[in-house]
Amino acid sequence: MTTHPGKRIVEQPFKRLRAAFPALGGAVALVCLLLPAQITTARTSRDAGPHYVTLVNLSATAWVRNFNPFVPGDVESNQGGIYEPLYIITTAGGGHTYPWLATAYSWADGNKTLLVTIRKGVKWSDSVPFTPRDVLFTFTYGKTYPGADQQGLWSGGHLASVNLVGADKVALHFKTVDTTVLPQVIDLIKILPEHIWAKIKTPLTYTNTNPVGTGPHLLAARSAQGGRPARAVVHQFRLQLPGPG
Repeated sequence: MTTHPGKRIVEQPFKRLRAAFPALGGAVALVCLLLPAQITTARTSRDAGPHYVTLVNLSATAWVRNFNPFVPGDVESNQGGIYEPLYIITTAGGGHTYPWLATAYSWADGNKTLLVTIRKGVKWSDSVPFTPRDVLFTFTYGKTYPGADQQGLWSGGHLASVNLVGADKVALHFKTVDTTVLPQVIDLIKILPEHIWAKIKTPLTYTNTNPVGTGPHLLAARSAQGGRPARAVVHQFRLQLPGPG
């Protein structure tokens, strides 16, 4: 563990953590588990963040550097670690729903229109501002390219259209009333950066070596430094914590 002014780096073996918490899926769950025990106990007024957590997979013999969220069986970092949803819905602790890239939603037009308020002040990992246009793009991208139709919202005959409303809202118009589709829309759709994916015309075969997302996952690369085996893959996560108090 190495400490620097304003940040704290914690390295943990990825395989061991997965074995210790088999019920939890995805990189974000692992980071959240590490957060209280490894980082917050050492936080001071000069060490409020950002903080960095490094997870090491010691047995990634067949690892390929590709973070394409549309590849079947995508790497764990894609689901939440890189590409995040509008809300996070979990059954843990009796069940909770957390506003994430969105701050609110409401039904209109006899429950045929879902109006989602998009969070302000978020940036992509390349420092480009995240906006409602990214959310609009994510849904319409699936209409343009069937392989990018997350959750089959278009091919399944659910969505009729999507549009921006005002400066901070996205409206999703459904063909019929079916509010049971809500978890698919707000929790299971990975929001994409328009400025990156608008240039990609083959989403299923695109090799995404340097992903841009809103999640905490910063990088993944093979590294034998520090006595690690040559097959080791290092994942680094950036966590921004609130200040003390």
